Amino acid sequence: MTEWEYEEKYGFGDESPKYDGRLAGDLGESVGVITGLAISAVIFMLYRIELLNAAIVSLIPILLTYERGFETKYYWLMFGAVFIISLILQFAFLPFRILYGSFSCLVVAFFCYTWDDSLPMNTRLTAVAVGVVITILLNIRSWLDMRWL
Repeated sequence: MTEWEYEEKYGFGDESPKYDGRLAGDLGESVGVITGLAISAVIFMLYRIELLNAAIVSLIPILLTYERGFETKYYWLMFGAVFIISLILQFAFLPFRILYGSFSCLVVAFFCYTWDDSLPMNTRLTAVAVGVVITILLNIRSWLDMRWL
């Protein structure tokens, strides 16, 4: 069997570059779509910070009861119930929106501080300050934007 017959029989001939290009295009498109969806979700959550505040508070019961070994459906039920109650409280009463916003500022401060333990203390505190200021500004915009209630 010659080299050309072997390539034609096993598909290493002229058709290979056509499939490689199509596969690369599909892979690039998939990565682009997934990246676009992730960026859109982050922008939406930052625009509607009330949803992010409710999601952060909804994780508290799960974190407190995680070691008990409940089934997954109970964790989803707890998350959904606390999320809905949190949204109702935030949409109905401004003091709850301020309380939830303050709690989210504390969570952001904690995550910014513990992100990388190898950084110097000044850098960590600067990250905390920047994260908290951004969260405060987003929450203030949310508190002032009550027109859709």
